[in-house]
Amino acid sequence: MLGALCSVAHTVQAAHTDDDAATRPAATEAQPRQYKVALGASGSLGDAGWGTELGNILQLYGRYQLYRGLGVGASYFWLAAPNNEGNSWPQTNLQALEGFAEYHPFETSWLDPFARLGVLGLTHVEGSAPVDRFGLEGVLGLDFVLPHVALGLHARSGFTNRHWTMVGLHTEMRF
Repeated sequence: MLGALCSVAHTVQAAHTDDDAATRPAATEAQPRQYKVALGASGSLGDAGWGTELGNILQLYGRYQLYRGLGVGASYFWLAAPNNEGNSWPQTNLQALEGFAEYHPFETSWLDPFARLGVLGLTHVEGSAPVDRFGLEGVLGLDFVLPHVALGLHARSGFTNRHWTMVGLHTEMRF
């Protein structure tokens, strides 16, 4: 009799365990805030380093997430540094390709801070000021995350032979 009771208890316990497993989401299901690829655009405004007026950077980028918090990517950006000096000192315009690594230290459900470090290779330079063809840039930002979309604020600082510091907005689609 005791053996039959133990057998029934074990069967009931196993049935409840199976019910719990059926209600839990599968471990392999993708969460809407997890992604492998991000495509984005940004605009920044601030001290461009070459001109006497506020400069700007427009950027298009793509990133692949190697691990949950670490991604690598590439971007193409345009830096414009206007001058109010007239024809004696024309506006400086730069175009560059950037390879970067980006770290997202802790993702929450709707906030996603990040840090990016990139290496620049200038592809096109206009203006009379000399410009080095290689440089570095760092970006700190905070994304507000919706499923498959992120909107955010960032601060960037970079240099070639001159230094720029800017703040801006960005958006990205996450797949």
